[in-house]
Amino acid sequence: MKKSVMRKSAAIKLYVTIIAIVTSVGFATAKPHTDADVSAQVSFRPATGAQVPDDLVFTTEQGTDALSDLLDGRVTLLTFAWLDCTNLCGLTLNALADSTGKYRGARGRAFQVVIVSMDPTASQAKAIQHKDSLAQRYPRAKVNEWRFLTGGAEAIGSLANAAGYGFTFDERKKQFAHPAGIISLDADGRVRDFISGINYRAADIDRLVDSAYSLASAPANTNPLVLLCYDYDPSSGRYSLAIMKVLRLLAILCLVAFGAVIWRWQRKTANRP
Repeated sequence: MKKSVMRKSAAIKLYVTIIAIVTSVGFATAKPHTDADVSAQVSFRPATGAQVPDDLVFTTEQGTDALSDLLDGRVTLLTFAWLDCTNLCGLTLNALADSTGKYRGARGRAFQVVIVSMDPTASQAKAIQHKDSLAQRYPRAKVNEWRFLTGGAEAIGSLANAAGYGFTFDERKKQFAHPAGIISLDADGRVRDFISGINYRAADIDRLVDSAYSLASAPANTNPLVLLCYDYDPSSGRYSLAIMKVLRLLAILCLVAFGAVIWRWQRKTANRP
């Protein structure tokens, strides 16, 4: 009996120690952040079946057209990017080019990739520069066939809202705060599926394209994390708010997992003589 009590006491002390360590990493270093209001405006909630407005006008390297003509009744992988971004946008486009280059889907299931600049001041010259750079690095992705759209603030905002892509501009930092992810549209311009983050595989592209062709309702996205492209501090080379959110969640998960291990260990030791 005495040994059992001692074991429980040691387990409790160890658990308290782990709580202190993990909490110090995930919470103690977190300071009140004035950018919380900005990040609260960022969301990634594409709704299956939502129709994107086809009367919006955008510009490509070929000229200005309505979105209906640009989508052209084709299955589309849609994403938004800030062309002056020094954070995650480059990684997102690189991952998209890499995964589409490796995609080997069923015959007849063609698709197009459309990149929309969220900055209404972006020029087509800058868009073409990004397109050419990606095309050189990922020749198998056929980036030369991608469409890079620029447009006015109203058109960009309307498309983003319809697609469930929430972003904002921080006047103080002169940065766009936005999520990272890809949205698939069917031939009628309706949202069918999406994937968040910056790490895409060919299998992810296959799922997005398949959802758009099958017109099946996409399964609910259970990923609680929306990767936030924002809050990069050039002086320290760190992402403060975005990384702290991830650390906090990891800290909680670590506590829950370790608590479960301690609980199971206690049950086993309690049955020993």
